[in-house]
Amino acid sequence: MRKLQKEVVSAATNKDFFNLFFKSTNVTALIGYFGQLISGLTEFHFVFTAVGGAYEFSIDNLIPGVLGLVVVYIFEVLGVRVFLVRIVRQIALKQFASKEATILFIFNLLFVIALCGANIWFSWLGQKASFHNVTNVTVTDNSFQLETEKNAKIDVVTARHDDKTVTLNDDYKTKIDKSSLQYDGLINEYRTNRWTFSADKNKSKYNSYTALIDKAAQDKAKELQALNSSLDAKLEGLNQQRKTEIARIEKSYSKRINDIEKTEKSAVSLWQMVQKYTLPILIGFILLSWISIIYTEVFYKGSGQSVEVKEVSNRPLLLWVFAVGMYDKFYHWLYGKVVNKIGLEKYRYTEIRNNELEIKPQQLLNPTNVAATTGQPKTTVRQIGFGVQGKQNKTNDSNQNNIQNATNLFSAISGGSPSNGGINGERITVNVEALNDNQKPCKNCGKTFTYKHWNARYCSDKCRIENWEQRTGKTFNKKSKTK
Repeated sequence: MRKLQKEVVSAATNKDFFNLFFKSTNVTALIGYFGQLISGLTEFHFVFTAVGGAYEFSIDNLIPGVLGLVVVYIFEVLGVRVFLVRIVRQIALKQFASKEATILFIFNLLFVIALCGANIWFSWLGQKASFHNVTNVTVTDNSFQLETEKNAKIDVVTARHDDKTVTLNDDYKTKIDKSSLQYDGLINEYRTNRWTFSADKNKSKYNSYTALIDKAAQDKAKELQALNSSLDAKLEGLNQQRKTEIARIEKSYSKRINDIEKTEKSAVSLWQMVQKYTLPILIGFILLSWISIIYTEVFYKGSGQSVEVKEVSNRPLLLWVFAVGMYDKFYHWLYGKVVNKIGLEKYRYTEIRNNELEIKPQQLLNPTNVAATTGQPKTTVRQIGFGVQGKQNKTNDSNQNNIQNATNLFSAISGGSPSNGGINGERITVNVEALNDNQKPCKNCGKTFTYKHWNARYCSDKCRIENWEQRTGKTFNKKSKTK
């Protein structure tokens, strides 16, 4: 397992103080985490929407979402849970003995002012942005739809009356042209007839045609005036009819739109009130999250607890452990196949792989070679009609070869050789030790022990407790410890 450093709280020395404020400290911590959750949601919403994010499943929302999470991590984790905790703890423990501690306190204070100030500002903007769509409503979908329907009906009425106006103008123009043509022909005829008479010789005839011409011109003017008056009256009638229909449509839709707008305005007023009163609540929860940190540090101080940094084991994800285990199993199996084909001296595990898997390469050989390498006697059964002397000699030769292979493997790993003086010129002895079927090395101390259950990993309760304390960084507080 990978080792990492972790802050661990020691046991309380002032039990009375610890017992008195333990429950309230846990509740205050929960309130603080809840306040940070609310603050983080508003900050994420502001950043997410500010960079163009929308709450829908789309790849385009990946970058806004990542940016929002980064901002929340900087403000809520680094600003509150790192720098603010360091300042409160340093003040509570009065750790200003050295100049370096004072300098770091000033820097931490600057970080806290910047990050926590930005935390409140972003939370306020996020809270305001959360209510923007419901408090800034001018045209709703329902009223817009009704307005569109009203305008469409008005356009239909207007188009119909425009068509009637054009048709009426065309009809009266035809009548006027016909009347003008008729009177113009009659007047021309009278003028032609009058021309045949002289005003000096036949003055009476000439004057009579002149009177007819004047009368025809007057009749023409009267008829054209009558036609124009009739046209104007009908056009006015059409215009009044159009206005009446439009007014009726507007009245019908205006009532419905006003009813909807009243409802929407009341909803907007409600949301505005919610926005107004949730802002101080949000600020209050943010301040409670900071107060909870102060409360916790004062509790540690009063109960005599100290925060120590210890190296603990980091348990990886189960899925990752499964993947690594499958890879190691496949590597182990493949290595066994290679060893059985070409031998130990040509292809070996590296020292890193040996330490990871705790594999003895000689055990990857076939069962005959394993027995020879580990020093376990090979049992042979005499069969009638066959001799075993030749096979026994072959087995002994195989044993010698495998022991020599194991010796060569040790030499390659350690950098020395038993034949040339060992490591650094000193003599070493290689003991090939075999484990029985019910023996295994202890996970804590490494000593070989006989296990009763196949899943046993420790030789004693003492090793089991020591390994647990090393992995978790905690102290085993059982009253009766196993010696």
